[in-house]
Amino acid sequence: MASVSGNKVIIKTTAENNTGSLRPKKIITITYKGTTIQVNVTQNCDFNPYSLVTIGGVSWMRYNLGKSRWEGTSFATKLPSECTDDPIKTKSHGRFYQWDVGKKSWESTGSSVSGWNGTNPPTENTSWLEANDPCPEDYRLPTKDEFVALMSATTQTNDGGWNVSDYGYKIFTSGNNKLEFPAVGYRNYSSGELNYMGIGGYYWASTQYDGEDGYFMRFFISGTNPSYNNYKSFGLSVRCVRR
Repeated sequence: MASVSGNKVIIKTTAENNTGSLRPKKIITITYKGTTIQVNVTQNCDFNPYSLVTIGGVSWMRYNLGKSRWEGTSFATKLPSECTDDPIKTKSHGRFYQWDVGKKSWESTGSSVSGWNGTNPPTENTSWLEANDPCPEDYRLPTKDEFVALMSATTQTNDGGWNVSDYGYKIFTSGNNKLEFPAVGYRNYSSGELNYMGIGGYYWASTQYDGEDGYFMRFFISGTNPSYNNYKSFGLSVRCVRR
């Protein structure tokens, strides 16, 4: 969107840059009082999802994954603690994924969804396949053991309201290193309905428990289980780590 004020041309974008990188330049044509000019415009990003926090020898991304690399990689654009104008902390959510189905993601808001597949992924995949990993190049899902190590290497504290109108979040701290995980809830395995929003956090591991269930980190205000397991067709959050 371009406008003219005095002898200045002001160019604004209404689309947030949530890719973590410079967007390709676009040519904007402006005609004013019979004069036409063309301007090359690029859109910078005011946050860096590729900044890492290393705890227990694992380098973690600071933000939840949004769209998968097949959908045009995006991320949550704020940490929960930065969402001071939104108690739901929407910009910290990212999107939901079913286990070993990394090419399709689901919104973190809105009670129901259309096109949900409640069938468990193929049982022959004993771990989340690299070919189905939604994380960007050079990154991957954490394993169950890496979630266990994260909990062992940190102290966990809580912030937020831990309810549907003021989402809670868990803070993992090791010395000067800190990670924030919002309690985004999950999408139900059979229906895709949104549950436990603001009350619980659920983050997939790449490790299988058995043919029907995958491991994930689950937490509430009362505590954290880094190696919980349930149906692979649940829609849960994803936090990537460096390969």
